[in-house]
Amino acid sequence: MHSTDARSALVRPARPFLSDELTRASGGALLAQLITVPIWGISGLISARIQVVSLGPSGYGSVSIITSLPALLPFANLGVGADVVNSAGGRKAEVLQTFGRSFRILVRNCLLLCLAAIALGAMRLWHVLLKFPADNALEASATAGIVLFAVSLPLGLGYSLALGAGRNREVICLQAISPVVNIAILCALPQWTTNPYWYVLTLMATPLPGAVLACRLGARALNVPIGDLLAVCRFRSSGRVTHSVARGMMVVSLACPLTYHTDRIVISHMLGTVAVARYSAAASLQGLGIGLVTSAGMALWPKFAQRRREGRTGLTDLGRTTLWFAAGVAPMAALLVLFIPWATALMTHGQVTADRGLAVAFALLLVVIATHLPSGMLLTDAFGFRVQAWGHALMALTSIVLSIVLCARVGVAGPVLASSIAFVTCVWPATAIGLRKVHAGSRTGHASAAKTLDTASLATPCAIPSSRSAEAAQPSSPTGTAS
Repeated sequence: MHSTDARSALVRPARPFLSDELTRASGGALLAQLITVPIWGISGLISARIQVVSLGPSGYGSVSIITSLPALLPFANLGVGADVVNSAGGRKAEVLQTFGRSFRILVRNCLLLCLAAIALGAMRLWHVLLKFPADNALEASATAGIVLFAVSLPLGLGYSLALGAGRNREVICLQAISPVVNIAILCALPQWTTNPYWYVLTLMATPLPGAVLACRLGARALNVPIGDLLAVCRFRSSGRVTHSVARGMMVVSLACPLTYHTDRIVISHMLGTVAVARYSAAASLQGLGIGLVTSAGMALWPKFAQRRREGRTGLTDLGRTTLWFAAGVAPMAALLVLFIPWATALMTHGQVTADRGLAVAFALLLVVIATHLPSGMLLTDAFGFRVQAWGHALMALTSIVLSIVLCARVGVAGPVLASSIAFVTCVWPATAIGLRKVHAGSRTGHASAAKTLDTASLATPCAIPSSRSAEAAQPSSPTGTAS
């Protein structure tokens, strides 16, 4: 009787198609993103139109290359944001220690990055690296853009803190402040200047206030006084990166932009800046879909981290969650295929048009990324990031080589197709291996628990026949109930 009841305690009750916890997390973030998507979409259309009309297609392509540079430098973050997210559900002392160490690391990286940007600008090397026309205004724009990005590194920890506190919906709303301010400034710029420097400055500076507000939001959600956060940011310790989570996250953060955002540089070298403008116009529309699915996926990260702290793997709902993401991304991909050619012509006043092949390539990449997101959010511990790091590193190398080959044969759509192929052939197998090991570990844990219960059930009948004495001598089950 004891063995049967104890084993039944291990059998979990039937669950709905999706766990309520995961549904609320990802669904709430998705709803917030849906509300803000029109803001981002209208902002992207107006911004591209203003830049094309004021600077020309070539100028718009040059500005888009410069403003995409931060995506090529994620290693400056060193992956410490992952430590902040994972620690946010722990003790207050742990949160403060992790945040302070991470902040000091990023301030040092900020200073180094500023020095490197200023040195490249002083030697007039930006146009050589990025293959845009040799122009003093563009050189200054690239330098200023990287300096502003460097300043955003320590401030960006606010987003990690708020995400770890489960405030992803509020973070999404805070980020929507940036496009509103962008349009307000860009609408006024053409009336008094056509210098690309001011366009880059506007696009790079407006996200900074949202990062500061996110830090305040995360501190309040975790009941951590903002004064305590500022106190632990003082330079009084070495601030070394000691967590394997950060190292794995750094590799993933470096590999993703090397896969996706080197496309503009490859296209610029092989096809010219006008082709970059076509790519950028289509990518800005795909970015809306990426934002939707990524916001829903990121909301799962703190939930899976909480389950790990509770001793659960999170595998139970993974298959259903992945199906839910696939079903949600399918109509988005169809809309991209239908509307990218029309929308790019509209947003650039007919000067830049993306063809249907480029639209299909971006839609395929969206589907590939979205279906992997739940698995990627589950594998966010030290082991998971190590597995993902290997897969993403191989993806980056494969994608760069394929981008050069396919760009020469297919055109602008070639690098996008290369990213999809590299993701499927490198990241998916690595993720499957990681999930298999997690599943094997969970099965081993259940087997050990069952074996312990069997031993207890065999020993109990031979103990003391008195019911009162037996009740006192009998060990309790892992669920805390006595038979």
